[in-house]
Amino acid sequence: MMKKFQVEFDTLVKQISNENSFGTINTAKGVTMRTIIGVDPVSEHGWFETYDVVSGGSYFHAEGELEIDFDSNEQPTLVGYDGCFDLPDYIIGKLEEHGIKNEL
Repeated sequence: MMKKFQVEFDTLVKQISNENSFGTINTAKGVTMRTIIGVDPVSEHGWFETYDVVSGGSYFHAEGELEIDFDSNEQPTLVGYDGCFDLPDYIIGKLEEHGIKNEL
């Protein structure tokens, strides 16, 4: 069975923006994002938090839940998420590095 883990890493994103129902409210290029991801296979629960390093999350911040299912061979699969409109590619990539298959 997969072990419980938490990982923290930084990623330089080319462009990032915040949007709401009124449209884009904040955009920037070349932003370093700090991300923390945790997964607990016993509860089949995962979570993430990502924020810009410069402002400590005052400019850009997202957090939420990762929905992970385990098949009969105990292979973890990302099947959904909650907390932001699009789950950033760098979060999906890190999950894949830790053996979690992407089914979004």
